[in-house]
Amino acid sequence: MGFDPDSDIFQDFLQEAEELLESLNEQLVELENNPDDPEVLNSVFRAFHTIKGGAGFLELTPIVTLCHRSEDLMGLAREGRLELTQSVMGPILAAVDELNAMFDALHSGEEPHDAPAEIVQQLEAMINPDAAVAATNEATEAEVVAEKEPLFDVEAAAQSDEEITDDEFEALLDQLEEGGGAGSASTEEQESGVIESLQANPDEEITDDEFEQLLDALGEDAPAAVEEVEPAPAAPVETPVPVVTDAPPPKKSASSKPRLKKPATPQKSETTVRVDTRRLDDVMNLVGELVLIRNRFDNLKQTLSSEIVDRAISDLNLLTTDIQNVVMRLRMQPVRKVFSRFPRVVRDLARKLDRKVKLQLVGEETEVDKNLVEELADPLIHLIRNAVDHGVETPEVRMAAGKSAEGTVVLSAEQEGDHILLTIQDDGSGMNPDVLRRLAVERGMMDQETADQLPNRALFNLIFEPGFSTKKEISDVSGRGVGMDVVKTHINQLNGQIEIDSELGRGTTISIQVPLTLAILPTLMVYIGNQNYAIPLPGIIELFELSFVEVSHVGGRETVRLRDRTYPLLYASEMLGKGRMHSTDQRVLVVELAGYSMALVVDRVVGQEEVVIKPLGTLLRGMPGYSGATITGDGGVALILDVAGLVSKSIGMDYSAFSEDGLAA
Repeated sequence: MGFDPDSDIFQDFLQEAEELLESLNEQLVELENNPDDPEVLNSVFRAFHTIKGGAGFLELTPIVTLCHRSEDLMGLAREGRLELTQSVMGPILAAVDELNAMFDALHSGEEPHDAPAEIVQQLEAMINPDAAVAATNEATEAEVVAEKEPLFDVEAAAQSDEEITDDEFEALLDQLEEGGGAGSASTEEQESGVIESLQANPDEEITDDEFEQLLDALGEDAPAAVEEVEPAPAAPVETPVPVVTDAPPPKKSASSKPRLKKPATPQKSETTVRVDTRRLDDVMNLVGELVLIRNRFDNLKQTLSSEIVDRAISDLNLLTTDIQNVVMRLRMQPVRKVFSRFPRVVRDLARKLDRKVKLQLVGEETEVDKNLVEELADPLIHLIRNAVDHGVETPEVRMAAGKSAEGTVVLSAEQEGDHILLTIQDDGSGMNPDVLRRLAVERGMMDQETADQLPNRALFNLIFEPGFSTKKEISDVSGRGVGMDVVKTHINQLNGQIEIDSELGRGTTISIQVPLTLAILPTLMVYIGNQNYAIPLPGIIELFELSFVEVSHVGGRETVRLRDRTYPLLYASEMLGKGRMHSTDQRVLVVELAGYSMALVVDRVVGQEEVVIKPLGTLLRGMPGYSGATITGDGGVALILDVAGLVSKSIGMDYSAFSEDGLAA
């Protein structure tokens, strides 16, 4: 067929192959830890075989070659003739990385480049070590002979008008005799017969045997051609020595080669369909506009006293909610899409740092909005790397502390109401509050008196400050104090919250709460001064009138006490630069902020409203305290407040007012 980036077949192959590659990293790491697991081994073998078959049909020779070598290696392991040690898995993982690079090129509309010779040679050496050495020696001798007796160039002679000499004619005959073996004639005739039959009768169903022959034609012809033209290496490449039994190398025969079976004829229509994500985005945008119109009708209902209108608007409300839920489910994807890349990250980083780390994935089936899945990738990579580098100790240190030599990192996801809870937990050394307190004073972030008053939870949050790092030496893994700052900034942009809890010697737990979707956000509409604002509903714990509580002063700060808890009192109007305002309708919102509770005073509460998040304009984009804008039910525009950004902008690093119970003693 050939390489055609715009064809539907190519796009289907691209999507299916990338899904297989995503799972390969996780499966190969699992196979390295459990090499005797036949299910995982068979799954890896089938993945390489499927990618090879599709690439062969599209004539993507570099992908076919690399998958073919990897498939042969997995075939040896399936037959029990090769032990999957770390030295064997290294080149296989390198081959997967190279396949990812090839598919990146395909995404860009470019044909993939050939795999580096080192990777192919390493795979071949493990498939047949003796043959690899012999081939290298034969190639070297052939190059010497070729220098002395150059072969006759048939193509050049065909394009030339000059007559050939007798010696050249004899050389041509020799080449024809050597290349004209008839051993493969019957196979080629059989395969070509199947293909001609399919072309002549495209609607006729093929038999199982014909389907098997077609797969062989697509999957095996391309690698054979590559083997004939692939240049021999100038010098042997050092390769890991695999553990191979005394059995002879595998033969390419119909009995030993695993075959894909022809899918059964479906008895009913397809139940799934692939849709371009841009179309889903368009549908979601339209649903967002529908939600805004519904909100406007809700406002109109308050001014109209018709029972018929009320019933119609209520029906519209229910229908809009159902449509919104259905469309949101269409955009949902399991977090496995993100989680599947982390076993490989942990495996490579642990070996680089000389540590033993096991990653456990929990709740991979939890579904979140597809855009959120993509946005979570970078923050989670930082946190996983941080857990391995800062959290888990070396085997010697762990054993001296009475722990197992292998550390554990648990990455979990679960849905809690209208948000997703992600947790990264390690059983490492934990964080020392005294060390954090000393570093904060040494780096001029606060004075000693303030640092002494900070509770542990506030000290743990210091690692999110720009430039703050507990590492003494800077490496290519960590030490610059940038990664955790990026994580916090990213989570805030997603209207999420992040908390840290740690116990010295026992480990650290980082919890992230993010909304189910980034397109529609439940908010509480409030007035601050004469301006309408939206505050994200997740994080608001309680709402009460300011006149119902007594305001007191603790440590020079205004506070309120509610049900045996004391909260610092902050005025939203002051935080927005409007000055303090007084109103009989003032309400107090108890807000949970990064593990701490605070009381935020607003001038008036309008009510709950689901809003469609619109990006801020160029002038406001990036300003602390604002995360977006929306159109309200009355047709006006309201800014969406980022409470965490407002508090950080107003009080800076002064955490002394906060404690886990609301206010520091």
